Amino acid sequence: MSKSNDSSSNMAIILARALEDSQNRVVKLGQELRAAKAFEAENSVLHLQITQLKESAIVKKEERFDSSLEFKDTATVAELKMNLAREQEKSQQLQNNMSKYVKRSEEVEAKLIALQVKYQKIKTSRKRTHGELQELQTKITSLEETFISMQSQDGQPNGILAKIQTHLQFLPCIPRAARRLIYGPKLSRDLNMLTYLKLAVPETQWSKQLFFFSPRSISVQCGSNQHYLTCSPVTETIPGTTFTIQYPYENLDGQIVQYFTTRAGTAAYAGVYKCVRTRDLAPEGLALPPGLPVGPVAYEASEWLSNTKEPKAGFPSIEDLKKMYKSGELKVEFTIFQCVGYNQSLADSLIRYETNRGYQPKRPREEDAVGEGIAQTRSDSSALTRGQFGEERPSKRNRTSCKRALKSDTQSAESSSESD
Repeated sequence: MSKSNDSSSNMAIILARALEDSQNRVVKLGQELRAAKAFEAENSVLHLQITQLKESAIVKKEERFDSSLEFKDTATVAELKMNLAREQEKSQQLQNNMSKYVKRSEEVEAKLIALQVKYQKIKTSRKRTHGELQELQTKITSLEETFISMQSQDGQPNGILAKIQTHLQFLPCIPRAARRLIYGPKLSRDLNMLTYLKLAVPETQWSKQLFFFSPRSISVQCGSNQHYLTCSPVTETIPGTTFTIQYPYENLDGQIVQYFTTRAGTAAYAGVYKCVRTRDLAPEGLALPPGLPVGPVAYEASEWLSNTKEPKAGFPSIEDLKKMYKSGELKVEFTIFQCVGYNQSLADSLIRYETNRGYQPKRPREEDAVGEGIAQTRSDSSALTRGQFGEERPSKRNRTSCKRALKSDTQSAESSSESD
């Protein structure tokens, strides 16, 4: 905006200088016109003098040939002849000067007419430029209002979410993988993912720092059907209590881990992912955007508040947490999990383990593919309605499948929390 204002100011200065130059030229032309008129007056005087001299010469010539006039004094006759010659020479000189003055007057008059035409053009151009300046000023005012409006919207949850979504869409993608989502164990309250991985892939020294699995999080697949966008509570103290909510990915920022998601009631392997926080856009967190389910966030907050099944004294209920997240008292943060690879060896080990224990993994569907060039699925960010991770209006099919996905994620998170 400052650049637009500077360019407008520079244009105004240039136009003002051009107008001033035009006015100076008009003044100069006026002076030349007055000089030309003075020349004309002088020419008139000279022309009168020439006429008088001609008449005088004629009279003298007649006197010279007048038979009644006798010149007895030779010196007087010679003097008269010399005077006549001088007068004739002076008359010729005056005629020459008169011709020059007339020619000069015509040239000045032509220049004056040309300058008047040029002045009219400049005047017309100035009016047009003035109109363009007014129009430009109107546009600048409109842009300033739009900029102020955008600045006010940038601080809103939907504005910040739109920035996050735009950043996510431009993250690089990996080439299409040979395998798709690998379905693993069924979800249950007794499922311990660390123990499961130690049994399924014993050759790897598994720890909680090597994989990510959070079935209660709001997680949506975006960006060429590869990356994930999650919504989780930020680290903060609940108002009116001494309990502190923990951000679940505090120690995962920038880390690369094996990522497991939930699909069709199972824990499914998705690939190798990098955790990317977005706290630079909202350092203090942001209110839960309208349209997102509040249940999973409340359950996830309660999970990080207490590791015991019995509630502590003063521990907020799930309903209280829902109200606080819905009102914006408690904040959330969006986290990007960027797909950076795919561990085919791990995928094969999971398939073998599930097959050996008598469970036939489900046949992967097209929407479970991991890689670029794949059709957008039900969890793509562009398939979300306004207030649900995006601002675009998708097709009816994508909107329906997206609502089913959010509803399924919410119900599974709530049922899992209630069973705990």
